[in-house]
Amino acid sequence: MKKALYIILSMLIALGAFTSCSSGKTDTKNTEPKKTETKTTEGDAPKSKEITLYFPDDAALYLHPEKRTIEPKDGTKVEESIVSELIAGPENEELKPSISGDVMVLSAETQDGICTVDLSAEFAQSNVGGSAKECMAVYSIVNSLCELDNIDTVKINIDGNESPSFGGHFDLSEPLPPDMELIQE
Repeated sequence: MKKALYIILSMLIALGAFTSCSSGKTDTKNTEPKKTETKTTEGDAPKSKEITLYFPDDAALYLHPEKRTIEPKDGTKVEESIVSELIAGPENEELKPSISGDVMVLSAETQDGICTVDLSAEFAQSNVGGSAKECMAVYSIVNSLCELDNIDTVKINIDGNESPSFGGHFDLSEPLPPDMELIQE
C-alpha cells in the first residue's frame, strides 16, 4: 500500500512539473521575449503576414484600408516591407497611391512602441502639393504601421534628418499617433 502511494505521489509530482513547464508562464526575472531564429531551406515558404495598408481616395479626403499578405525578404523588417508596399501603391483601382514611387525606405526601427522610419529625400520632394496630399502621405504611413501590435506612434525622418518639416504643413520632429478620423471603410 505504501509503495502504491509513493508511485501515485511521484506521478502527480512529475505531472505537475510537466504541466507547469508547458503552461506558457514566463520567467518573471527575464521579461524580454526570447527571440527564435527561423531558418528556411530551399523549398520552404517564407513567413507571410497579413497587413492592412491605408491608401487615399480620389479626392484625398479619406484613407481606405487594403488588406495584403506580405512575405518579407531575408533581412527585411516587417516595418520596411509595409512602407515599401505603400510605395508600390494600391491594388484596388479605386484608390490612389499615397507615396511617390521614387521614394526609398532607408531604414525602419521600432523601440518602445515608436517606429522610426527614414525615407529618402524624394519623399519631401515628390509628395508635396497641398495639405490634403501631404496629410494622406504622412498618415498612410502612420496608420499602416500602427496596425502592428508593437507600434503606437511613428516618427518620420527624411534622408537622416530627425526634425524635418514636410511641405510646410507638417512638423515631423515628434512621433505621430494614428489618425482614425481619416479612415473610411
